[in-house]
Amino acid sequence: MTREIRQEEIDIVSFLLQLRKDMTPIDAISDFVFDLDDGGMGSIKFLYNKEQLFGRELIRAEYFDMDGTEVIISLNIDSEDRLMELEFWKVDFSRLCNTRNQSN
Repeated sequence: MTREIRQEEIDIVSFLLQLRKDMTPIDAISDFVFDLDDGGMGSIKFLYNKEQLFGRELIRAEYFDMDGTEVIISLNIDSEDRLMELEFWKVDFSRLCNTRNQSN
């Protein structure tokens, strides 16, 4: 489903980008995203007017969800250094513990 990016997604991307002090800043975050079919973990693909080819994982962060399960967040860029995906992977494949995902 295509939709406008949510403020909390912008906040996460901005935070992750700040962790990468050694890189050229990303000029813009796409206003529109596509929800990836990830079992309710919240991964998104950034939408642009051009087809994107995977470039590389830009940064990875880990945290523990409210239920104590490890979650890995990856911010990926395409072959032209544009944001491509914000991926969440909860290691037990369950949904993230937050009200937005629990209500879906």
